[in-house]
Parts: sequence; C-alpha cells; structure tokens
Amino acid sequence: MDSWTQQQIYNHRERVGLVSISKAELISIAEFMSSQFAVEDVAVIVGFPTQRTLYLKTFSETPDDLASTDSVTLIVQAKEGDGFLRQLQVVLGQDESFVRATSIDEAWAIGVVSQIRRRLRSFELPRVLHFDGIGATFNQLLLVFMVAYLPEITGFGQRLIYVVLIISVMLAAMLLSKRLVPQTYVELNPERASRIKRLSQKFASVGLGLLGAAIATFVTLKFQEILNWLEFVVVS
Repeated sequence: MDSWTQQQIYNHRERVGLVSISKAELISIAEFMSSQFAVEDVAVIVGFPTQRTLYLKTFSETPDDLASTDSVTLIVQAKEGDGFLRQLQVVLGQDESFVRATSIDEAWAIGVVSQIRRRLRSFELPRVLHFDGIGATFNQLLLVFMVAYLPEITGFGQRLIYVVLIISVMLAAMLLSKRLVPQTYVELNPERASRIKRLSQKFASVGLGLLGAAIATFVTLKFQEILNWLEFVVVS
C-alpha cells in the first residue's frame, strides 16, 4: 500500500470577522506565514475583481498608489512527504474572510491556523459591535417580542401583516449591512489612508443594527396607525 492511501490530507479552516488592518500589520502576518515554510515566499493577491499579485518581498518594498483595498489574499505552499501539498492561506475579502491550512500533519494545520487567528483578532471589530453579532442578538429578541405582542393584535390578517413588516425590517438591515459595510479594510498607503473611513468602516454596522432596532420599535408602537394608513391607501 503506497503513501497516498496510507496518509490523509487535513484541512483546517477558521472564519474571520470584520477586519481593519494596515499594510505593515498585513506584512507581519505574511512574515509569520513565511516562517512556517523553508524557502517558499508568500504570494500577496490584492484587489477584486481586478487582481495584482506580488511576492511578499516585492509587496513590502513597493509603494502602492491606492489608499486602501477591500480584498487581500495571502498564500504560501510547498510539497511535503511524498509529493503532498502543504498550503497556508489567509483570505480577507468582501464575501468572506478566513484562515485555512492544508497538510498531512493535522496538528500543524490546527496549530498554525489558531496562531494566525490570534494575531488577526486584534484587528477585528468585536463581534458584539459587528452587525453579525448585533443582528443575531437583535433578531432573537425581536422574534420573542413579536411572539409576545401578537396576542394584542386581533385578526389573522393583521397578525400576518405585522409579521411580514418585522421580518422585512430584519432582512433589509441584513442586506444593507452586506452591501454597505466593508468586511475588510486594508490601508496600503498610510500617507493617503483615511482615518475617518477606517473608523466609519468599524461602526457603520453598529449604526445599521441600531437603525433596524429603531424601525422595528416604530413599527410595533405605530402598528395600528400603519394599518389605518394601509386601509386608507387600499380604499382610495
């Protein structure tokens, strides 16, 4: 039985939240990744959908003419064992951000991902302030409140309208968060980087969460008036 059937390839992946990080901090992460391999250099892929790929040394020495970007991938790989591929990847993007390691050494894959996650955590917005955290808690409380308030509404039709309105508010807040709040903000040129933009990227999700809560509260408090208005519109 050859090594390909005797050995297994392990993949370990951990999700990363909303990240705001400078070029120097990104280089520090890439240098740690490089230290896990003997000679291979880390490739830095910047931008999406138009991408620019540089090796770490070139990326470190080359000034970029952009103030920021919202998509960066760090990747390094090498052969191990009998031709197996050991790979380490950090993806910071708009759709998703994660750290992933692939190796025949399960302990290494789990350990190196955990170390990078710890390094990235200092650049993440705390989950309690991120819309994913606010939204989860807010949606749970809103659903409980909605169920408690439903008996106060007479008639199945009115209850259905109320449920549709509240769920619409929840979905709208989630969609706005995904479209308007950048999941990743990387300062490529500190001299041109906007500190205001970096701060707004951190707290825009908080504002959207609070806005959703305010709208849902308004709908609940003014529900009867909203119903009267809808009836007036339909009759008219």
